[in-house]
Amino acid sequence: MRVLIIEDEQAIRENLVDLLKSESIEVLEVSNGMEAFNVLKQEKFDLVITDYHMPKMTGLDLIRLCREEGISVPVICLTGKDSIELRRFAWELGFYDYIEKSANTEEVVESVTSFIKMNPERLKVLIETQNSPVARIPFALIAPKIHKTTYRGFFEWCDLENKSLNEMASSLLSNH
Repeated sequence: MRVLIIEDEQAIRENLVDLLKSESIEVLEVSNGMEAFNVLKQEKFDLVITDYHMPKMTGLDLIRLCREEGISVPVICLTGKDSIELRRFAWELGFYDYIEKSANTEEVVESVTSFIKMNPERLKVLIETQNSPVARIPFALIAPKIHKTTYRGFFEWCDLENKSLNEMASSLLSNH
């Protein structure tokens, strides 16, 4: 597994690199969104972990630009503080997860481990975010249903309800 870490704060970036390498994960690190975009145009990664707030280009702007250029990669976003704006963008851009930086590092490992264990159907939904039935669910409809408006949150909700992704998406959209 290859992970690209994008974080402008060196201490946090180095901590994440050490953490993931200790889990035998191949990691490349960069310090800003533009550098990350250039790397993503050249190389393939299984997962991107990006900071939300960075100078010049936010993590959201980076992922939007990647999507516009046809670069599709699952994303975990790190944020200094949770917000409705982040939740909406996380859902609309198909983020796998977002994690508050104040959380302990075990949450990052838990999220990455959950991603690694994900079944192929769900991975395909993440990679083909714009074409999945899940992507047609409006944020306003999903926000009251799950705590974290990310695809990881949606997948966990499907598991709790014992429904497939398509069944849950269809159910939500038909009741809307």
